[in-house]
Amino acid sequence: MSAAATSPAWPAWLELVRRLADDPELADVAVTPAWSGKAFTANRRVIYGGSLTSADQIVATGVAREETATLEVVCTAWLPGADAGEAIDAARGLAAVVERVLAADPGLSQTVPNFLWAALGSWSQDYDVDDDGAVGVVIQKIELHSYLY
Repeated sequence: MSAAATSPAWPAWLELVRRLADDPELADVAVTPAWSGKAFTANRRVIYGGSLTSADQIVATGVAREETATLEVVCTAWLPGADAGEAIDAARGLAAVVERVLAADPGLSQTVPNFLWAALGSWSQDYDVDDDGAVGVVIQKIELHSYLY
């Protein structure tokens, strides 16, 4: 079986999605494992998973090793009638909840086999403005650490 098929990174992300979706601060936010254009809520705030990559070098199949995968978590807020600052602030608020939930239990209570821990690696933000309003985007790069057998 390939390393991608056995990696705990995707199941760990799905567990984090479940925890985010259950968080009361995100009650009116769409939280999805991957982009879904249909997932917008009335105020158009969404958190979803972007690319998932692992730079580990595989020595041989079946050899135990540590894996560090990087997942892009995208926090987006579309605000009609808003300016760039308001949209960025809204997206940063979503990102703060992701960071809080992750910091509260970086090992995800060991619910995912072979998953060790996760942490915020880096982040970036951007925005766009048009005649209808503004969109703010924060992309958090979450490092997912696992042990593969």
